This record gives sequence, C-alpha cells and structure tokens, in this order.
Amino acid sequence: MDANRRERRGFTLVELLVVIAIIGILVALLLPAIQAAREAARRNQCINNVKQLLIALQNHHDTKKALPLASTAPLVPIGGVPAGLVGVNGSANADPTKWTAGQSGDGYSWIVQCLPFMEENTIYDKLTQSAGTGTPPPRLGRLADGAWGTGTSGATQNPGTAASATNPYLWGTKISGLVCPSFPGEEDVPSTNFNASVPNQFTGKLATGNYMALSASHYSNQTSKHLESGLPIAAGSPNGKDCASSAYCGNGGLPFPGVVGGKVQKTGLGLQSLSDGTSKCAIITESREESLTSWYSGLASYVVGAWPTTTGMGPATKGPQGSPAGTTNVYWVCTSVAGCDTALNKGDTKGITTKYYQNSNMHTNQAGVRIWGPSSRHPSTVIHGYGDAHTEGVADSVDKDVYLSQITRNGREVISP
Repeated sequence: MDANRRERRGFTLVELLVVIAIIGILVALLLPAIQAAREAARRNQCINNVKQLLIALQNHHDTKKALPLASTAPLVPIGGVPAGLVGVNGSANADPTKWTAGQSGDGYSWIVQCLPFMEENTIYDKLTQSAGTGTPPPRLGRLADGAWGTGTSGATQNPGTAASATNPYLWGTKISGLVCPSFPGEEDVPSTNFNASVPNQFTGKLATGNYMALSASHYSNQTSKHLESGLPIAAGSPNGKDCASSAYCGNGGLPFPGVVGGKVQKTGLGLQSLSDGTSKCAIITESREESLTSWYSGLASYVVGAWPTTTGMGPATKGPQGSPAGTTNVYWVCTSVAGCDTALNKGDTKGITTKYYQNSNMHTNQAGVRIWGPSSRHPSTVIHGYGDAHTEGVADSVDKDVYLSQITRNGREVISP
C-alpha cells in the first residue's frame, strides 16, 4: 500500500514569497501606466470643458456681436485704484445716472455673461429677475443689481426673498464643466477668502470655477499697477498704457471694461479686434488656484500671462532688428529682461509669500492672496483656448516671448513655431 500511495506536497514558503514578489513587480510596472491613462482621461475632459466655454463665447459673439468683458465692473473705477475682490468700491465717484450697481466693486464674470449660451438659462434668468435696485431702473434680462448684493437684492435660487439655508445665493451653485477633473481643490471655498468685512457682507460658500480669462499679457510697470492696456510707447521702454481713460482695460481678448467720460464700457470686443489672428490669440486658460476661485466673481476669473512683480521688472519693449530707438513698430518682450518670467505653473503652497502669484497690493480690500495664475495639475502643460475656438496644451517651458505674444490681441508680433 505504501508503494501505491502518491506523495502530496504544497508550495513552500520560498515559492510563495517568489510568486508574491513577481506579482508586486508587475503591479508596480502597471501602476504608472494606469495613472497615466487616468490623467489622459482627465486632461481630455478638461480640454472638452475649455472647448465648451469657447463655443459659448462664440455663440455670445454671434448673438451680441461681441465677446463678453472679463467683468461687468471695471477693474479701475473713476478713483484710479483697482477695485477690491468683493463689495462696492469707487461708487462714491460714480455718476448714478450713468452707472448701475452691477458696475461697482467686483462684478459679474465673463462666465456669468455666457450662462445663456451654456444651457444655464435658469441661473441667468434668476440673476436678471433679482434685479430690482439698480440705478437707472433695471430691465428684465439685464444684470443690473450689484453682483454681491445681500437680502432681497442678492440673487438667490428663489428670487425676491432673503437668502437662507434652503434658499442660497446663486454664487454658491456648482456648475458642471467649470472645474477641471485634475483640479486639486474643493468644490467650493469659504466666503472669508473674498474679504467678508466689506459693506456688502455675504454668507455661505462660493462655488469653484478654475477657468480664467486672459485679460492681459502683464500688469503695467507703472506705479498704478493697472493691466497693460496698449502697445509699447517706444523701444526699450518698460511702459505702455494703463487703464486710465481707456475703453478697455487689458490688451487681451477678454479685457475689463474701461471708464471713458464717466461711463463704463458695456460692450466687449469683436473678433475683428483680435487682429493678430483668432487662431493665434489665447483668450482663456485654467488655474489651479484653490483659495480665490469662483466662476461668479469677475476679479477671481482672470489672470495675466507674465509673473506679477512689485519691482517693475515686467516685460519691456523691443523693435524689429536694426530699428531705431523710439520707433512705433515695437512689441513686448520678456526673454531679455532681467526678472521677467511667465506665470505658467509657478506658485507656492508652502507659505512663501514671495512665490505667490498675486499679492494683496494688486487689488485693494483683498483679504487673501492668489497663489497660482495660469496653471494646472496636468504634467508640464496648461490648457488654453483660442479665439477661433480651438484648444491647445501650452508647455510651461514655452519661450517667454512666444507666450506673451499669444495673449496680446493686436501686439503685431510674428509668432514662430
């Protein structure tokens, strides 16, 4: 019987350990590929989000014969000081017969103006139905009230009644497609990030929106710190044109309204104003900013291309090869200027304020700071949308001059591949 009995044996401990080690190696090899595939899917979704916003911008242009402005309120009121993030600022200098409440302080963003072209008519209708305190008398369908009004003047989900836990303000409404899937922040942010100490106190949270208007190539090197709003004045000069007495504040495709003759500019630019070419003019981008982020706020929905600085070392001007100093055929350059850099994927989350994208001196009445400008969590790439409605991923290692040239709407630069 012993001769017919088959010997039975299992795996030894060494064999089990070898198999487990092989499985572990295979999983380790697979994980990067899986993560890359997931990021590729998130990136494609982000590209689609930008594409849908570009289509909304095109539809806005087709309907109203102009692109929306970065905000309904000017960045720089009559007083000459850039407005604070939330609240009425500069309204004492505004002529009530010429200004509406929606043109003071922080206004409605370019995204709000595009809501009817994004299948978000319900939200837009509630915003316009809430208009009831503007001066001159508002009209149905017009954003006439202050963007950050409270009580019955603030736009709530149920217009005409005060905000409550069951009737929140519309700025807290989360809208699908306005947040990149790779965005590292939360779906909403505390109102205290936007300075709740201003006269128009508001409560609750603001829904996140991380797609930005590229309103200008850079902030002006002049003491005003306004958005750069024109062409260089001469070769070799760091000065251009600020927002004072300008019809448009910013040299990008979606600038802020200017104030001319005491009146706020109400109409945005037409595509014909992108004379450098609609396919060569980037008008929107994304940002990974987690604190000052809101699709509703005009001042939280824009960025500039060059790194903001308080030392005046922004882009300078240069003429064509061999052109004399003072020639009018000049354009902005950054590569040859000490201290000038793009803001692509630059920022710091470790509390080093010198590495923050935007310090509080850029806007008054600002409680916080903006850490990130044009940026993303996509590896080394930031998605941009152009005037002809196409999208591109711009590498954060792009030539500085080429990047700035893609933001100016009529900078007259020749962009090389």
